[in-house]
Amino acid sequence: MGSLEEHAKAAPDIKLRDLQLRIAGLGGCLGVVTATRAMTGKDVKQQVEAAFGVPSSEQHLLCGSVTLEDATSMGALAEEVSDVSEVTLVRTPEVTRVHSWDKDAWTWH
Repeated sequence: MGSLEEHAKAAPDIKLRDLQLRIAGLGGCLGVVTATRAMTGKDVKQQVEAAFGVPSSEQHLLCGSVTLEDATSMGALAEEVSDVSEVTLVRTPEVTRVHSWDKDAWTWH
């Protein structure tokens, strides 16, 4: 086969191609978003929000064992994944209420 460098020499545009990110939640595949290598994790989250309605503030995106942080460069991530990658979306709604412990039950304030 060969290294990534050898593939890049054979196909000079390998680093220019967009990434196809298959977004999957606990219920299965939601769909695909396209990311350029110039984008960041924050940009991808904004695309996921536009495509699937999940607020970016509630998204945790995982590509394998890598968490896609807001500042993560898709170019750097692309060196570790293929052009088509599975991304797991874990939604954690923002908590707007504070809870406290009552010896008999949880109470909301």
